[in-house]
Amino acid sequence: MKVQVYGAERCAKCQNVYDSIKTFLERHGIEVEMEHVKDLGKLAEAGILMTPGVVVDGKVVSQGKIPAEKDLQQWFSVA
Repeated sequence: MKVQVYGAERCAKCQNVYDSIKTFLERHGIEVEMEHVKDLGKLAEAGILMTPGVVVDGKVVSQGKIPAEKDLQQWFSVA
């Protein structure tokens, strides 16, 4: 599984999303490939219109918000 968080270099919300997803995955023992994409040119390529953007296995799952715990549970099938 691959998780990409898209956001600008100095975007605090984007870093927060990256950190919270990483912490969630570690807490649940889920191993994934994580990438923090800060190249704004790649945002458009991925279909991200607002940051922070989250892509899981090539599918945009969130844009422009900080995902809630329930969102993370759904994306990573954690009950």
